[in-house]
Amino acid sequence: MIKETTVGRLLAISVVVVLLGSCATIAKPLSSQTPGSSSTSASSASSTGGGVSGPLVGDPEFSISASPTAVSTQLSTTPLPASTPESSPAVDSIPVADATLDPAPPPVPAAAPVDCSIQKCVALTLDDGPSPLSTSFVDVLQSKGAPASFFVVANRIANYPGVLRRMVDGGQTVGSHSLAHAHPAQQSAEALLADNSRSDELITAETGLPVTLYRPPYGERSDAITAVSGQLGLAQILWNVDSLDWQSRDANKVVEQVMTTVRPGSIILTHDLYQSTLDAYPILIDRLREAGYVIVTIPELLGGASQAGVTYFSGLAPPA
Repeated sequence: MIKETTVGRLLAISVVVVLLGSCATIAKPLSSQTPGSSSTSASSASSTGGGVSGPLVGDPEFSISASPTAVSTQLSTTPLPASTPESSPAVDSIPVADATLDPAPPPVPAAAPVDCSIQKCVALTLDDGPSPLSTSFVDVLQSKGAPASFFVVANRIANYPGVLRRMVDGGQTVGSHSLAHAHPAQQSAEALLADNSRSDELITAETGLPVTLYRPPYGERSDAITAVSGQLGLAQILWNVDSLDWQSRDANKVVEQVMTTVRPGSIILTHDLYQSTLDAYPILIDRLREAGYVIVTIPELLGGASQAGVTYFSGLAPPA
């Protein structure tokens, strides 16, 4: 009996020990699970479309003390903006541009439109180029922020490659002054058509732009010139202010000649052939502006509405 009782007590103690061990296993906290079991759960969640990639929040490798930004990155399917630093206080207070990149240069503001029917406009024009001085004229015009209109002799273009492109890129207007500066009033309609057609082709080949303006050499006029201009879609651009630069070859006289004869809407004749005219240009531009004039291109002076075959000596002007 004693032996049976002892054996019974031993068996009972063994059962209690086993039961206590099982309870301890069941009560083991989640935070003490192995990383391996957590990774398996994360993979399972991802494969079932849960959108979770990486450790679960209960994983000891992803403790509750991790930064909120890190948790958000793991749980969100949309990444945070690259420009948002993790220490930023509020997303809506952060510029959109990435601070790690050089900012794009600000856009160049467009020039304010000019209405020559209410503003005192004048147009500077330069004949007989291209020449060795043409690029210097473009430089002066650009430095002053003033446009001009160049009327070029087309058979000279090949001697100055790139000059017409430089004019256009600098905001200048380019028109035709014929192929070889022959007297147009002495040419037949057929000869004028061939001359001006070839001139326009050469200019367009250099600038990439159609030719719409024509200044007949010597300012000559005839029915044939008007007919051919209309046929080719060219407005005839003459002038009402002659600087006489070809005569005086003196910068001061050029400036005074223009300033004593200019009026609103004037088309001013000069030539990009003479050093004296080049010397006059910075002074002339300043004097015109001081007198309240706005310097524009021929298309602007005509309100962007020149008509083929029509002869223009001046442009729009405010009512007297």
